[in-house]
Amino acid sequence: MPTIEELRVAISGTEQVHYDTARAFYYVQDSYYWSSSAYTDTSPFSWYGYLRYGIDGIIDKGTLFYVWPVRTGQ
Repeated sequence: MPTIEELRVAISGTEQVHYDTARAFYYVQDSYYWSSSAYTDTSPFSWYGYLRYGIDGIIDKGTLFYVWPVRTGQ
């Protein structure tokens, strides 16, 4: 999964990846996606991004969101 910094670039950067214009990606949902970044090391919360409005926040790790598998570029 992307870090919160990587996810922020995808949802609100200069080259936004919105569900309706994501030509390079398939099955991108107009929804919430997890990041791999925990809020703090001991917190039950983690960061997420919301593609529809280009926002992010924190929420309980038990919440059901989409995941976006990524890997480091080569």
